[in-house]
Amino acid sequence: MTSAAPTTERIQALDVLRGVAVAGILVANVLVFFGIFMIPESRDPVARFVERVFVDGKFYSIFSLLFGIGFGLQLARGGEAAVPRFKRRLRVLLAIGAIHALLIWAGDILMLYALLGFMMPWFARKSNRDLLRWTVILLAVPTALYVIALAAWMLVGSGVPQTQPNTGVPAGILSIFETMGRGGVKDAIKGNLVFVAIRWADLVATVRFPKVLGMFVLGLWTVRAGIAQSPATHRATLVRWSLPMLALGYAASVALLVVHGRRLVTAFAPVGRMALTNYLMHSIICVTLSYGFGLGLWWRISASTAMLIAVAIIALQIPLSAWWLSRYRFGPVEWIWRRLTYGAPLALRA
Repeated sequence: MTSAAPTTERIQALDVLRGVAVAGILVANVLVFFGIFMIPESRDPVARFVERVFVDGKFYSIFSLLFGIGFGLQLARGGEAAVPRFKRRLRVLLAIGAIHALLIWAGDILMLYALLGFMMPWFARKSNRDLLRWTVILLAVPTALYVIALAAWMLVGSGVPQTQPNTGVPAGILSIFETMGRGGVKDAIKGNLVFVAIRWADLVATVRFPKVLGMFVLGLWTVRAGIAQSPATHRATLVRWSLPMLALGYAASVALLVVHGRRLVTAFAPVGRMALTNYLMHSIICVTLSYGFGLGLWWRISASTAMLIAVAIIALQIPLSAWWLSRYRFGPVEWIWRRLTYGAPLALRA
């Protein structure tokens, strides 16, 4: 999650982009919230195809970009004095992420962001050219490792006979997940702890760390280049970036819509201003709908139905976020984050 600047210093394009990103992340996450990622894709091929092509990975990458932008803006506004405060923010974020991951939902991304964020002060000492070089290197690492792994499998693994069919999830783990959908709170927490271990193993297996860090560094570079602070001034650059159908293309397209004053997309700004609160609310709402202690929809709905639930949640969060921010300066979790970071009283009411 990126840091929240004071209201008078906010950059609307970043608020909107943050809101769009947290909405897109929910659309991707509902397939995990309701256990659909373990159901064969043949049951809802169109929705799964749409999610895989247009959603999967895109909005997490945008959020990673925004995290790097947030760090860059803190440096631009506070200089070297901002670094100790940034580290305090990361420690608080790490604690929030741990509570989220262990007690609410294992798919947490906050812990990963906080841990990798501690590397950003090192990158802050690099030149603009070095930042771009590191971005390319970090984003290329996963592809290089995939190629090496594929080549090794073709040379060695493909000739090894399979002693048993690949059933995907082991039966014992599958049983724990099944209990999550029909058991109580204790079963949900037990399943969640198992899920946390699987989640972090997956982050390693999919080489997520350099991907995320690479987008952090790119975000820092966009601040150095002035693009993040003044997207209207860099319209030509954004137009070029909007052409690829990748996370960067999505981000540039949203920024251009804001520059052009499109009201539909600017409605996401309040959601973005309290993105951390909304992100955590996604988990609370969805696990209540999915797990056995709630409505028990785990494994019982299709991908398209889950996506409709995500759209409904987002549709509610847009006016609720606007209503909250008309009365208060920060989202409730954002206020806690800032209060613990500064260690001093902080007014919540507007």
